[in-house]
Amino acid sequence: MFYFKNIVIINVISILYVFCNNEDLARRFAPILHFHNLEQSHCCFPTNAEIDYPLIINNPNDINFQSCNPKNLATATTYYQIYHKSFNSLIRIKYWFWYRYNKPHFSGNERIIDGLGDHPGDWESIEIIIFNNIIYGFILSCHDKEIFLQNNKALLNGEKVNIWIGLGTHANYPNFNDSPRKYYEYCKGWWIFKYCYWDKINNIGQIWDTANNIKDIYETNFAKDPNNYSKRWGDPTNPLNREFNSKPVPNIIFSEDFDPVYYLINNPDVEKVYGRNNFQGAREHWIKFGIKEGRRGAMWYDTIFYLNNYSDLKNVFKSNYEAARIHWINNGITEGRKGSNVFSISSYLNKYPDLKNAFGSNYKNAFVHWLRFGIWEGRDGT
Repeated sequence: MFYFKNIVIINVISILYVFCNNEDLARRFAPILHFHNLEQSHCCFPTNAEIDYPLIINNPNDINFQSCNPKNLATATTYYQIYHKSFNSLIRIKYWFWYRYNKPHFSGNERIIDGLGDHPGDWESIEIIIFNNIIYGFILSCHDKEIFLQNNKALLNGEKVNIWIGLGTHANYPNFNDSPRKYYEYCKGWWIFKYCYWDKINNIGQIWDTANNIKDIYETNFAKDPNNYSKRWGDPTNPLNREFNSKPVPNIIFSEDFDPVYYLINNPDVEKVYGRNNFQGAREHWIKFGIKEGRRGAMWYDTIFYLNNYSDLKNVFKSNYEAARIHWINNGITEGRKGSNVFSISSYLNKYPDLKNAFGSNYKNAFVHWLRFGIWEGRDGT
């Protein structure tokens, strides 16, 4: 049985939404992997899945395949998938890495444990999500857990994120200084007899820029195989069966009236003070100054438009931008009003039958869907 661990990386830096082709785009953001210095002697490095596929398809339990090889990065290959929507400049890139063997080497409580979770065949992946020309953040899946991290947790080399690899497990971590036990630990026993173990990572092993040998996953021999790919290449949740482009991204920065990504891009003075990736700083400026100054908080909410578009609100609130904002949150959304010239809740519902069937005329729930799912699915809210 082969296993798949999914890492989602969603980066946050400025980019130009112009690329020569998908391969150039994939190379541009391909992550940099840092291996433990004992990986070579303990287990193995990523390799070329197209070489192994003919062997696996004929005999998935071939003992020769279960060896801890290769011992170097000579055949290491990166496979990529790309999905993008032009409406909200959403780009999602997923990078896949194939390991022939998974051989954990956990340590903890002054003890070492080997043999726990050994298995042949191991897909690892890193997904990058770029939204509105800024790298948003990233999600790491360590073993059976997914951890969302904002951009300020990433250690970047220009536009490339650095990832540290767990010894033998090939689980992924965002910072070699972070305690891995924050993300994954295996415990047994109870009370004073309880022992916990966690991945080993360090910063003195081999480093691999995954852009060096890269290929579109849909151009591989296993992707083009007309036979039943999913049942003969490991778990059904393999790279080609995973609908990563429809999976929602944890939303912890958007609200009914504010998008820090949009706010920083469209307010150069704020970006100059706080920096392009400082979401918390952007929100602080919005609360202290932006609302009162009538600045636009998000693509979907523009205070000045909201007042000028509705005479009843203009007559009541005049230039009281804070009061208009509160009305939008408490009443305007529920009433199906337009918060900006480029976003309409009612249009969002009418464009998508699945949403219309699910929400009817419940504009509030439709707007919540937009924030939680619609943005990341590349749906059109104009």
